[in-house]
Amino acid sequence: MSNVRIRQIYYSPIQIGMLDNEWVPYHNKDKVTPFFENNVFKKLYLEKDHNRSDYYGIFSSKFFNKHNKTGSDLNRFMVQDEYQHDIYSFFGGKQLDHSKQVNTFLDTYHPHLLEIGCKLIKTLFSEDLTTLKADRIYYNHWAAKSYIFDGYCKEMLLPAMDLLNGELKELAWKDSKYKEGYNMNLELAGIMNEQKCIEAWGVPYYPHHAFVLERLPSIYFALKGYTIRQL
Repeated sequence: MSNVRIRQIYYSPIQIGMLDNEWVPYHNKDKVTPFFENNVFKKLYLEKDHNRSDYYGIFSSKFFNKHNKTGSDLNRFMVQDEYQHDIYSFFGGKQLDHSKQVNTFLDTYHPHLLEIGCKLIKTLFSEDLTTLKADRIYYNHWAAKSYIFDGYCKEMLLPAMDLLNGELKELAWKDSKYKEGYNMNLELAGIMNEQKCIEAWGVPYYPHHAFVLERLPSIYFALKGYTIRQL
């Protein structure tokens, strides 16, 4: 049996009841930035937390609410699959129809998403993002073999964060038009309202950073030819 290590992020004590007993909690006490949980990915990667495992993932406290699945479900699924796949994710009922949309950067909800994604992938991999077929993966909800997590952070995530802070900064900081959850319990949901956004980073909206980065894992996996099994 493989050693599967999942870290589950929470920001507030009110979220502790949302955590899965099968996973290792991670209390993120750092100041929130537009990169959100990707800062935790970077920190744990640099600390080599993934070296303790065969498969590794970092999930949010909202995992169950997003997928209605538990750590036990993931463990059982991977055992039944005999760990034959490189990556396990949770969008089996929402597969992309590649005849209509080849990857999630083709979403039209965030106005500058595709432009940023095309420039980023062209810079890092000299590939045309608009024709690249990739699975549907959001929220950074995926568990991969440890060496794949390492490669993703080193070759994709950290360089992408640098680009979003550098030559793609102006585009990244444009309004993403994200409004989901403004009427929810904000602390429980981990949602920033306009005032919280101003306090955190100076503008009354979500910029594009997190929405770009959550789409990068599936692109990286496709470029590398890794196998994915969706629950």
